[in-house]
Amino acid sequence: MKTFTAMRSAARLALATLGLVATLALTAGPAGAEPVATSHPTVCWTDFDQADPGSGRVRFRAPRPLPDNDRITVKRNYNISDRDVVVFTFDTGLAVDWWKGLTVETIDRGGRLTAHRIERENGQFVVPDLRGLATTAGPPSIAVRASEVSRVVFSKAKFLGIHTEMYELASKSGCSLGPLGGQTIAFTWTVDELY
Repeated sequence: MKTFTAMRSAARLALATLGLVATLALTAGPAGAEPVATSHPTVCWTDFDQADPGSGRVRFRAPRPLPDNDRITVKRNYNISDRDVVVFTFDTGLAVDWWKGLTVETIDRGGRLTAHRIERENGQFVVPDLRGLATTAGPPSIAVRASEVSRVVFSKAKFLGIHTEMYELASKSGCSLGPLGGQTIAFTWTVDELY
């Protein structure tokens, strides 16, 4: 009788799991698809570890990890002569191999929203949208008009590999996206808590 009860419990668990997987599969898109929008925290520049523009070494460690126990390092170089252009790059640290993504959303003068994305998984870059991207040396970069940047979103693969928006760098009370023009802003996702 114990064996039958255990088998019945295992069968129920398997059916419930299949139902969950089927539900999640409906929300998951193909590779290169937009990450699933979720309720995610808005982060400030001070929530990132700050790297020295010259050496790349961390000179300021954020007081705590990001809300999902992740760490992202930012390096800001003021090296672009056009003060209305900002260049974003995105990479991952050696210990980070699950899918990660950076999305820079811009709104042009006509009100058109454009999402520029760089994705990285298992050491490979994926560039779903080639507009505005330069991939000649090092990590791909996104060059956009600084005045058109509306938000910067960091995403990662979560349960069952579903691409999920995690953090939004945007203006909020006490924190400003700030002047971005004339900079190359390099983000490196250095620590990843999978769940």
